[in-house]
Amino acid sequence: MNQLKRLMASALIVSTTLMGVPLTAQASMVSTTEAMSTQAGDANRDKVTAFLAREDVRTELQAQGVSSASGDRSRQGHVRCRSVATGFPC
Repeated sequence: MNQLKRLMASALIVSTTLMGVPLTAQASMVSTTEAMSTQAGDANRDKVTAFLAREDVRTELQAQGVSSASGDRSRQGHVRCRSVATGFPC
């Protein structure tokens, strides 16, 4: 029983001591260019493009009143273009 109390007291002392240690965090501004250039973002964009290219998806979107996906394809290049983020033409 005494050993259990010592063990619990030791654990409490260590945990209480570690609570006082300041934890640091690093935060910084992320530019649009950095946010757009991630591989995960490119992969997600490709998934959405492939999803919207499916005929059954286009049919369902048109049934819900969304304009034709062929019109959206003309803007697709502009979304991928980094000119939106940098101000320079592609």
